[in-house]
Amino acid sequence: MLTRGGRSVGLRGGVGMAKGVRFDPAECPGCGSPVEARYTQYRDARRPLFGALLAAGLVATFGLVALSLWATFYLPGLLLEGDDRIARRERGVLHFLAFVATLPVIAWLTRRWWRALDRLPRTFGYECGTCRWAGPCRVAASRGGA
Repeated sequence: MLTRGGRSVGLRGGVGMAKGVRFDPAECPGCGSPVEARYTQYRDARRPLFGALLAAGLVATFGLVALSLWATFYLPGLLLEGDDRIARRERGVLHFLAFVATLPVIAWLTRRWWRALDRLPRTFGYECGTCRWAGPCRVAASRGGA
């Protein structure tokens, strides 16, 4: 890590820039100089629709658990309806094992959704130090970044 006067310096020479971060626009629309925002400028940037998408993911997760519970009870019941060789207690164990087998799939889907939400770009207000252009700027972490 390069330092200038005790402060960390990014690859382009901007003070306090984090590695693995990209900005959109990458250059100032007014003068064409590269956007060099400090971490303190974009750390509190907002993700549009994050709350709504998070709530939708939670509802979908609980919906998948309920659907899985219903399906693992209903489908084996249809398959074993006329079979008197399997006792009621053994059917309950079969329903439970089928339900437990679906939980890792639901956990995997939920984890993928959370990762997709975490990768959403954030928007913050940026002002160019050269030409004083001010406007919205998006910041996104690169896949290999910090």
